[in-house]
Amino acid sequence: MQGRAHGILVYRDGEPVGWCKYGPVDELPIAGLAKPGRKIANQAHDPTSQWRIPCFVTHKQHRGQGIARTALAAALESIQGNGGGWVEATPLAGTYSLPQRYHQLAKTYGKDSPEAQKYLEEWPTIVVRGIGRVPAERGGFGSRAWVGTVSMFERHGFEAVEIVRGSRVLMRRHL
Repeated sequence: MQGRAHGILVYRDGEPVGWCKYGPVDELPIAGLAKPGRKIANQAHDPTSQWRIPCFVTHKQHRGQGIARTALAAALESIQGNGGGWVEATPLAGTYSLPQRYHQLAKTYGKDSPEAQKYLEEWPTIVVRGIGRVPAERGGFGSRAWVGTVSMFERHGFEAVEIVRGSRVLMRRHL
């Protein structure tokens, strides 16, 4: 891949505050989203996809200020300038932090107890247009490499196609 780099940096007052990774599908394998028996997803979820947007990073002091949305818009503009085509992403439908009630049950009975597990069975879901209910991811966005949210991609014209795994939703847009 020498000589190739696909990424968008977002600056505020001359300082980098965000980043978006994007590029051709075959250059950006994604761990954890592969089919059973494979560790890495080297191929597009849909064979007609040419581009992938796998992740964003936003400096913690600038989160919630639209940095990732700005980076996504710039990545799409760059993809369009490089010939466009089908773009795929696998954002989260949404996340929820574990409520205090679960922590009380886990502390009293243990996290693997029937009481705590029953509480988790009723975990919230997110309604995704075109798919229906998708389970919410436990935890907050700050605890992992961030893949964006369904709503962020919807604002940029992406459409949900299917649930990939857990709370991850395959979304696509043609440029």
